[in-house]
Amino acid sequence: MKLKLEDLIPQYAEIKLSTMTETLVIKPWSLKVRFHVLKKYGQERLQEILATQSLEEICEIIFFMMTDESKALFKDFESFTEKVLTTQDILAITMALLKSIGLSEPAVEELRSQLKESEPAPSPKANPVTKKKKT
Repeated sequence: MKLKLEDLIPQYAEIKLSTMTETLVIKPWSLKVRFHVLKKYGQERLQEILATQSLEEICEIIFFMMTDESKALFKDFESFTEKVLTTQDILAITMALLKSIGLSEPAVEELRSQLKESEPAPSPKANPVTKKKKT
């Protein structure tokens, strides 16, 4: 089954950071978010951010998308990033962004498998080049 744009249903997402008892709530990816992100980064950079999972920008987007109640738990963006300590925290933030866009964990796994299938097989390694000795 191929993933289609029309299959994406943006939704609320939750983040549970290891350093906090509260659960952070992320709003669905809306036109407001899309306009903000495109204005700030541009289409090409946004694609790069998502493809490379650029953490600083992903955190900026997540902070922008937080509900007012969740955002009120932090003084500013920097105080939010200070609460992100573990690899699990980073994974939770990334997965929340994907969920807010409309990609569920099963859809992400399916997308990964589709990408693996579309990658060309690695070419066989060539024999090492050796210099011939002059006689």
